[in-house]
Amino acid sequence: MAMRLQDLVVQVPHILQTVDPGSLGPLLATCTELRQHVHQHVTKISVDADSDILQLSTLDLSERPAPSITQAHKLKYNSWPQLKVLDLTDSRIGPAGVAQLIKSNLASLQHLRLQGNRLGSAGVKQLTQGNCPQLISLDLQSNSLNAAALSELASVCWPSLQNLSLGKNELSAMAVSHLLKGNWPNLQHLDLSHNSLTHEAVSYLVKCQLTQLADLDLSVNRIGIEGVEQLVQADWPLLQRLWLGNNKGVQTAAIQLLTTASWPQLNTLDVSCNKLDAKAMMYLRKGGWPFMQRLDLFTNCLEAAGVRELAMGSWPLLMHLDLTVNDVDAEAISELVKGAWPLLKVLHVSNVKLDTVAVSQLILGKWPVLETLSLRFGRFNMKTLQQLVKADWPMLHHLDLMFSKVSSLQARALLLDKWPLLDTLAL
Repeated sequence: MAMRLQDLVVQVPHILQTVDPGSLGPLLATCTELRQHVHQHVTKISVDADSDILQLSTLDLSERPAPSITQAHKLKYNSWPQLKVLDLTDSRIGPAGVAQLIKSNLASLQHLRLQGNRLGSAGVKQLTQGNCPQLISLDLQSNSLNAAALSELASVCWPSLQNLSLGKNELSAMAVSHLLKGNWPNLQHLDLSHNSLTHEAVSYLVKCQLTQLADLDLSVNRIGIEGVEQLVQADWPLLQRLWLGNNKGVQTAAIQLLTTASWPQLNTLDVSCNKLDAKAMMYLRKGGWPFMQRLDLFTNCLEAAGVRELAMGSWPLLMHLDLTVNDVDAEAISELVKGAWPLLKVLHVSNVKLDTVAVSQLILGKWPVLETLSLRFGRFNMKTLQQLVKADWPMLHHLDLMFSKVSSLQARALLLDKWPLLDTLAL
């Protein structure tokens, strides 16, 4: 039996040593799967002295073992003056690797990913001594950063920086306070997720001069109602996206407070995993969000009454709605389809309470531009599918019915030819 080349690479990776280097590149260009397998086994890069590498703009060395990366100077970064994207995610380079990195010519570098490298304050101190005047995006997630690290980070000016990721570092309020000292004239995206931050940290954050801030991620923290009270006082006139999912204490009263904020351009709000109920949805719909395009409400306590409140609101621009893992049953679906969602493109209502009766209500939804529908974990059968095919969703591209206990063969036979643009059917 013939064996696929990518299977051979997986089972006998040393076979790569027999391939002529000149033919390896064209070979990998023909198959993404093969390229991924080869990438897992490459631990050394050799560059000929006469190679034409001056135009290299992207270099991905993520998940490489430490011995390869700590000798980063051997890769001759200074020979790649056009390098714009460098990914060293989970490469364990540590402060020593950063010290080598900053000796390179990084004048054109725009995106630097250093997630998961245990840099600590020593590594950040080394980083600030480099010269990256065009750096737009800096990812420092999962690097054991503390107050000293953020103090170092804020000690220099980042004139072009637009995206800063500091998630998963267990930052303290004192660490966040050091952001006040920084010069971030163009910072638009700030990720502080997964840090166990409290309202004290938020009190420092809102004092930062972040006039260009458009995207703030505070998900998986502990800011509570006190943190929201601080947050709504922030002067961020350009804020468009706010992520508050899984924050202890962000419940009904917090939603009421959010409606008082002066963020006229807000178009994305994530308040998932916060035990929100119907009263919270009442405040949400009355808040007045003329530009809202995305609402993430998954894993809350929404029943039919909560969905009814939501559907009574005005959402003329809403394109993405996630109601996954709520108590959304047939009654709740009947309330959902009563709402006006003229631009809805993505709808997630996956949960174990979906059944044939719920789907018979769902197909009444007038969503002419619906592209993605997720109905995972439903209690479906052939009658359910026969109801589903009655829906008039001409733009449907992606339908997810995973974990719904329907026959794959029957589902494909019924559904694949129903919607002409359907290109993904997950079962």
